[in-house]
Amino acid sequence: MCNFHSIIVRRDGAIAHITSNSHSGAAADAGWRENTDQKTYFVECEWDGIGDYSLARVVRLRNGLKLGELTNRQVKAIDRHYKALFNVMEGNIKAIQPGGLLHGLEYWDVYLKALHSANTSVADEAWIKEELLTITGGEDSVVVGGYGATVIGGARAKVTGGDRSTVTGGEDSTVKGGDGATVIGGDGAAATGGYGATVTGGFRATVTGGYGATVIGGYGATVTGGDYATVTGGTRATVKGGDDSVVVGGNRSTATGGDRSTVTGGEDAIVTGGTQATVKGGDYATVTGGQGATVIGGDAATVTGGDGATVIGGYGASVTGGDDATVTGGERANVTGGDAATVTGGERANVTGGDAATVTGGFGATVTGGTRATVVGGCGATVAGGEKATLVLSPGPGVRKVTLVEGVYIKENTPYRLDENNEFVEA
Repeated sequence: MCNFHSIIVRRDGAIAHITSNSHSGAAADAGWRENTDQKTYFVECEWDGIGDYSLARVVRLRNGLKLGELTNRQVKAIDRHYKALFNVMEGNIKAIQPGGLLHGLEYWDVYLKALHSANTSVADEAWIKEELLTITGGEDSVVVGGYGATVIGGARAKVTGGDRSTVTGGEDSTVKGGDGATVIGGDGAAATGGYGATVTGGFRATVTGGYGATVIGGYGATVTGGDYATVTGGTRATVKGGDDSVVVGGNRSTATGGDRSTVTGGEDAIVTGGTQATVKGGDYATVTGGQGATVIGGDAATVTGGDGATVIGGYGASVTGGDDATVTGGERANVTGGDAATVTGGERANVTGGDAATVTGGFGATVTGGTRATVVGGCGATVAGGEKATLVLSPGPGVRKVTLVEGVYIKENTPYRLDENNEFVEA
């Protein structure tokens, strides 16, 4: 982005400009060839119209080009353009009025600078404000406030506030606040706050806060806070907080906190905390804490703590503590403590302590302590201590619970099983 006020000028004296004051953007908008390191097709100029004017002050030279090598047409065009700008900034706004050199939508940046210039009279300020309100199409459309507000097409579109706001197409679209807000298509779309908000398509999509928020399609999508938040498709998807949060599809998905959170698909998925949290599919999935937490599929999955926690599939899985915990499949698996704990399949598996614990299958298997403990299968099996303790269980009739506690001798890296008397023997 270049500074106010930037133009590009070809050798034939033709001038190109866009309101963002981008040299490359002006070239692209005019369809001109871009300059290269070997060839200069146009010169870049930039000056704010304040102070003493000189050609050397405004022209940017490149590729070894010298001022004396500019064509007469280029010099005349540059001089005429910036002397007109100088007069506007001095309080003589004739150049931006009808018939003036700088009149028209492409010079909105000059209008806005003149509006806020101490040299502009009160009467001229009133004229500029009225000129900046523009309706170029649309039935029953209304612009009642905001500098540089525009309605282009769309039925019953309305802009009631916000500088440089734009409504392009769509029915009953509304911009009530937020500078630089844009509504492109979509029925009942609304931008009521936030800077640089964008609503593209969708039905009754709304942006009420946040900087640079974006809603693309979807039904009833809402962004109420968070910078650069994005909602793409989905039904009643919502971003209420968290910077750079993203909701893509899904029904009633919500990101209410946590920076760089992502919700993709699923119903009633919720991210309320944690940084870089991710929910991909899965109904009623919830992430309320932990950094880099991930839920991929799995219904009613919950991550409330622990960095790098992962839940993949399964039903009712829960991670409330322990870093880098992983739950894959199974029903109501629970990790409440212990770093790098892993639960794969099984029903109501439980890891409450012990680092690098592993539970694979079984019913109600529990690890409450020990290091690198492993439970494979079994019903109600518990590892409460020991190092590298391993249980490989196939419970017979009447076997409900087997417990290893501190003090029980367990050989490292040795699997155990139950014999016909429910006694531990080496497998």
